[in-house]
Amino acid sequence: MPSWRHVTRGLRSLLNRSAADRDIADEVEHYFDEAAAVLRSKGLSAEDARRAVRLEFGHANNVQERVRAYGWENVVDTVGADLRHAARQLSRRPAFALAAVATLALGIGATTAVFSVVYSVLIKPLPYPNADELVRIRHSDIHGERSFSETMYLTYREENRTFASIGLWHETAGDADRPR
Repeated sequence: MPSWRHVTRGLRSLLNRSAADRDIADEVEHYFDEAAAVLRSKGLSAEDARRAVRLEFGHANNVQERVRAYGWENVVDTVGADLRHAARQLSRRPAFALAAVATLALGIGATTAVFSVVYSVLIKPLPYPNADELVRIRHSDIHGERSFSETMYLTYREENRTFASIGLWHETAGDADRPR
């Protein structure tokens, strides 16, 4: 989670880009100076230490660009630029803009309708308490035909040692899977 410092720095960058760029340049320059000082303390000359720092980290402008690209404000800035560009392009071609909006509206509407059906049929939990614990028991004979009599149901109900309770429903044409 970003700290308050990151948020305020990002807002400052969005509102005053040149000041934020100067801050980043100063910070990178300070970091380069500290890295060069460490190398000078190990015996390198000032010029050789500065060259070694540039070789290790790259040119200061490249480091500044990488630092600038790291913040969340860069994403906001990029999205804003993309939206401005899209608005300019769509205003130049209103017929295309209308066709694009209509296509998006139809696509979103169709997707919403399909998802609503899929949710209500496949995803939505059954209207029973602890619906995720329901189990369906089916019987079939050697020919694959389903057969389950009320006598079998009564036997299951009386001999049950595993399930909390047992229910029965009968499938008929036009009334598939309706509880009985």
